[in-house]
Amino acid sequence: MTRAKTVYLLGADIGNTHTVLALWELSKHLPSEAPLKIWRIRTEKDLTSDELEIRVQSLFQLQGVHTSQIKTLIISSVVPSLSMTFSKISNRFNWEIQTVTYQSPLSFKISLNEPAEIGADRIVNAEAALRKFSPPLIIIDCGTATTFCVIDHSKNYLGGAIIPGFEISAQSLFQRASKLHSVEWVIPKTVIGGSTKEALQSGLTYASASLIDEFTRKIRKELSPSHPVTVILTGGVSHYFHEILTEIDYFEPDLTVFGLKEVYKNSLKKPGFQNHSKVNLNENLDLR
Repeated sequence: MTRAKTVYLLGADIGNTHTVLALWELSKHLPSEAPLKIWRIRTEKDLTSDELEIRVQSLFQLQGVHTSQIKTLIISSVVPSLSMTFSKISNRFNWEIQTVTYQSPLSFKISLNEPAEIGADRIVNAEAALRKFSPPLIIIDCGTATTFCVIDHSKNYLGGAIIPGFEISAQSLFQRASKLHSVEWVIPKTVIGGSTKEALQSGLTYASASLIDEFTRKIRKELSPSHPVTVILTGGVSHYFHEILTEIDYFEPDLTVFGLKEVYKNSLKKPGFQNHSKVNLNENLDLR
């Protein structure tokens, strides 16, 4: 008897700086609890579909997976050009594709005046956080930007705040200050730096952590002054300083990946929710 071919769910969280790909084995349409593999690659916004195909196939080969084994691709993206590039290779490989939006099946309500404006990464973070923790919640994602997402006790997504990411702030400083040069981002032993290098390292870590802590305190007070609020930290930059934060309850570096899987599982329970297996390639779009 021929053994049935293993099929997979592929998740893609496309950020401005990095793209995270995750692979789950599917059994009766349900993904495995933990991803089989997570890859983190640099985001290149002008990547062509041919170049993306080569990269994806190379990663799959290392894992012993063929493109024909992917059943569905689910995308969380803040880079429209790469969303279309992923869509194009999905069509090429005949994968089903889901793109996370405010209209995706979710376990919470988006209570915003303009729900279409919410980033897909913030949506999947909220979905993941609610699967792991009880509201009210504050979700902090440190990446190209640092975002604060707020969910009340009734699972209403209220909004939050967006500030420049710490790597962007550091790059701006180094570019504009002639005598300051890039340093390794490490946590110094003391807040008072004994050299320019140590002073920069102190500012990049302790000042960044202080900003997150103070902002979190203000949001916590406004959200629920008399009841506990759970605070979750995630994002590609968060590992630099999560150990020195005082207002964080849980560090979840793979929260967004987990959220992609949960949104996909939600779609299985919604017969009316459609998997978009094809996109219109005749539109006036640069698909590269």
